[in-house]
Amino acid sequence: TSKKIVFGFLYLVLFLVVGFFVFGLGEKLLPQKSGEPDIQKKEEIAELEVQDSDHFSLSNGRVVLLGFISNPNEKYGVLRAEYVFKLYDSKDQIVEELAGKTVVAPSENRIILQEALRAKPKDLERLSLEVTKVQWEKSDAFPKARIELKEEARVVVENDAMKISGVLENQSSFDIREIEVIAVLRDKNNFRYFAAGTRLANFSSFEEKGFEITIPDDVSLKNKALGGRVEVFVYPHTNGG
Repeated sequence: TSKKIVFGFLYLVLFLVVGFFVFGLGEKLLPQKSGEPDIQKKEEIAELEVQDSDHFSLSNGRVVLLGFISNPNEKYGVLRAEYVFKLYDSKDQIVEELAGKTVVAPSENRIILQEALRAKPKDLERLSLEVTKVQWEKSDAFPKARIELKEEARVVVENDAMKISGVLENQSSFDIREIEVIAVLRDKNNFRYFAAGTRLANFSSFEEKGFEITIPDDVSLKNKALGGRVEVFVYPHTNGG
């Protein structure tokens, strides 16, 4: 009887050991659920669209560049993307490249504003804008800020200087560390003829702030301002971008 008890105990131990290795190793060999998979593989995400690019030349030789990028995705935004303006001459040779980084919220149409460093109006035949290294993130990473233009922006000419002024209100329930304001000027025929921008820092919740954008002293700009209008685009920086 004692031998049966001993053998029974040994069989039980052997069964437990075999079961441990079979089920333990088997569990390790099965596919494991890892962290969040690449969101671009999880769902179909439409690519960023470069809708347009434009440039404006001043009599003093400055060249201002304007790019328009659209994010058609409602559930995903771009936490970081790299872009490059390429400026071509009449021989289709690149005379200058200007690179930078941007953030594009879900369903946002984003404007990029830069100024050429070397290229002059006589050098520039055409312009292109390319976007690369796009880092997608779910819409939760982009708090929806509500910025209201309280007063219609207007062009003011004082002492031969042109300025665009207006008032914004942060109607969000949270503070915004920085707001980028871009003004696009259109003439009486609705053609774009210039663009400029500024930034406002530390915009508290429900606070009103005035902004002012200085326009270069250029005769052609003053003439085109007559009968024209101003479009104001506001881009709150609510994340790490």
